[in-house]
Amino acid sequence: VAGAGSALASMLDAAQEEKISLSEELFVDNMFNLLFAGTETTSVLMERCINRLTESPALLERLREEQDASSRLPNGSYPVGNVTRAFVRELFRYYSVVPTIFRTALKDLQLGDGITVP
Repeated sequence: VAGAGSALASMLDAAQEEKISLSEELFVDNMFNLLFAGTETTSVLMERCINRLTESPALLERLREEQDASSRLPNGSYPVGNVTRAFVRELFRYYSVVPTIFRTALKDLQLGDGITVP
């Protein structure tokens, strides 16, 4: 399957290299994850994007002006401008798309001046 360039081919190649037997159940489970894992995180980020733009009409106007000033690419899309890029990066930085993931430190961390982070 090498060189096929798909997620399916990559999964089968990795299983062969590691000499792992993929049961039908494991294979179907992995394909299900590939197909559906991103839908909730994408919808959460889209909701937060729309929410942010409704709260900031000036930002929405800057994004529209940037798009209006751009020429369409041959495929019909628009190039990503600096304002758009900064907005999307800030969304990812500020909002967690998976807010229910918690991390627990395995041991305390000692910082300078006797500060302990549990």
